[in-house]
Amino acid sequence: MRATWHLATTSLSGRKGRSLLLAFAVAIAAALTTAIGTAGEVFLRSLSAVSGAVVGLADLRIERESGGRLEDSFLVEVRSWPGVRLAGPEYQYGFTVRPRVHDVL
Repeated sequence: MRATWHLATTSLSGRKGRSLLLAFAVAIAAALTTAIGTAGEVFLRSLSAVSGAVVGLADLRIERESGGRLEDSFLVEVRSWPGVRLAGPEYQYGFTVRPRVHDVL
């Protein structure tokens, strides 16, 4: 083991430029690994916040199978269920974007 350490230290001290480049590469690799891990975590948290704002952070969603509108009396009934802290309607709509005829090439 002692011979291995001697060989390593001799090699590193004999080539100082290469040793500095190696230390720099290790530092850059560690910084990039940390940055990518942090960016991934931030992305997942922001994705969760955006999806919660769009879809809603609910334990239960009730929708009609046909996609139609639920009656207001049903919302009153849901609010009376035990364990329900908050119940509210969600308004959704869709739209289609079509290009004008003269905009199409």
